[in-house]
Amino acid sequence: MNWSVFDSPTLTEIGRKYFENLNLTSSNNMKLEFLTNLSDAKSKFDIIYVNTSVQYYIDYQKTIEDLMKFQPQYFIFTRLLSGEGKTFICSQYLHGKQTPCRFINFIEFCEIFKKNGYELMFKSPCEDEIPQFKNIPKQYKIPFSINLVFGKRVL
Repeated sequence: MNWSVFDSPTLTEIGRKYFENLNLTSSNNMKLEFLTNLSDAKSKFDIIYVNTSVQYYIDYQKTIEDLMKFQPQYFIFTRLLSGEGKTFICSQYLHGKQTPCRFINFIEFCEIFKKNGYELMFKSPCEDEIPQFKNIPKQYKIPFSINLVFGKRVL
């Protein structure tokens, strides 16, 4: 099994060091690579798993379309900040720092996949508590994040 971890340079370096400190090797039929640029990926992906990060991408639509070039059979998203309201960006405070965070309209998000030959196979609320955001108008608040699975449509 091959795993590719795609993230910022800072986080991939932390992950690489953590993996090295576990004294594991990329043997036992498992290989692990850390990527800061998708064009550095060495293979096609069968499954793309994205955990609570889409809302932080500068251009989430472009990043997802770049991931689609790998033609995975499935996309799995967990803890996605998505709901029925309009897509908007707000500030989130994490560990004393302010970072942009996007709430994504659910239909808008699904359309990206639909136009690229994927269908929604699974949707569920995430049981994890979503971060508190101050000063968000009531009509834009969502009660929970969501988990989604999209699969390649079979023709």
